[in-house]
Amino acid sequence: MKFHHFAKAATTIIATALLHTPVFATQPIKASDQPIQVTAPLDAKKVEEILRAYLLEHPEVIPEAMKRLEERQLNERIAELRTALETPFEGAWIGNPKGDVVIVEFFDYACGYCRRSAGDIERLVLEDPGVKVVFREFPILGAGSAEAARFGLQAARAGTYAQYHHDMFKSEDLTKATIRAAAARGKLKLPKDLAPLNAELAANHGLARQLGITGTPAFFIGGKFVSGAIGIESLKEEVAAARKNLTTRPQKSEASEPRPTS
Repeated sequence: MKFHHFAKAATTIIATALLHTPVFATQPIKASDQPIQVTAPLDAKKVEEILRAYLLEHPEVIPEAMKRLEERQLNERIAELRTALETPFEGAWIGNPKGDVVIVEFFDYACGYCRRSAGDIERLVLEDPGVKVVFREFPILGAGSAEAARFGLQAARAGTYAQYHHDMFKSEDLTKATIRAAAARGKLKLPKDLAPLNAELAANHGLARQLGITGTPAFFIGGKFVSGAIGIESLKEEVAAARKNLTTRPQKSEASEPRPTS
């Protein structure tokens, strides 16, 4: 939303709210000592002029308000999509299957920042037995990324996702050779019918669009969006904050999920 459009809209909304907000007498004016609701004679044009003058005098509040609005809208979308977001594709997850804090990562095997984060995520899972990490294959950096992602999903089907994921990020670069080598170690072959794998990739891209994700890595830690390779200490801090803010939101049963092998 452009700056002047936002300012005009904000002014109109606040002015309308003020015009329709009842004003209560601060002093009782009846013997019963009960306050009486009265309607203040507010003038719409005058209120808009006052608000406009304030916004022009303090324009710094507008980007702050826009940021808060965007954050609120994102949190609402996350809440709506959280179950789908935290439900993995077969075995595309590591950690505690009933972890109290779920981390979701959108990543691309060709992403250097994702490679940097991979070791941090593995360390976090080793050090925190209450964490579950759900991986969302999100190939956005070329055909090689898409092929690597399909093999990743096939590894999830085979129960060897953790090993494939580790091997892929252990390599310095994403090439056909590194993909084939990781696939060979896991004895993985792509099926003739790629439709189910492609459907999962499309679903991940759909979630990313709804959540405004345009780059990798992108994390959702206990339902909070965190962008970029933030490092192990920041990951621990986010997990601690998520654990502190845990609510009584019902947890879905995960008994049907296979535990991945490493």
